[in-house]
Amino acid sequence: MNIPISFPRLVAAMFFAAVVAAFTLALALHFMAQAAQPLVTPTVAQLLGMSLLLMFFTMPLAAVLALPFGWVWQRFGPIRVWWCALLGVVSGLVGGYSLLLLTFMPTVRWESAIWFGLGGAAAGLVVGSIMGGGRSGRG
Repeated sequence: MNIPISFPRLVAAMFFAAVVAAFTLALALHFMAQAAQPLVTPTVAQLLGMSLLLMFFTMPLAAVLALPFGWVWQRFGPIRVWWCALLGVVSGLVGGYSLLLLTFMPTVRWESAIWFGLGGAAAGLVVGSIMGGGRSGRG
């Protein structure tokens, strides 16, 4: 089944997914950095600054994943939102661990995997919502 896909809608979905994933990772970075200290809530400026910095990581990852995702969407039809979130978890883990491998980290804490997965799930939910996967998707 070949379903036509709107390229501007796909680009917008991937852009907003990258923004949401960067914001989620900025929250994770803030709270993980203060694990041993008393909990301090981040300011809006701190979150926006860290999100902007993390978008240098999430934008290329979203751009790399946009074409395969668009092909799957076109080939198999609309995907349900929860499948998009699950694919986002996998993409977040793969992207996060590939970044950590490039920095030659010998060990990775399990909290990092949780936050990469949560960032990917949030991004997947955004993509599924924008692309319209909840209306007539395959289950």
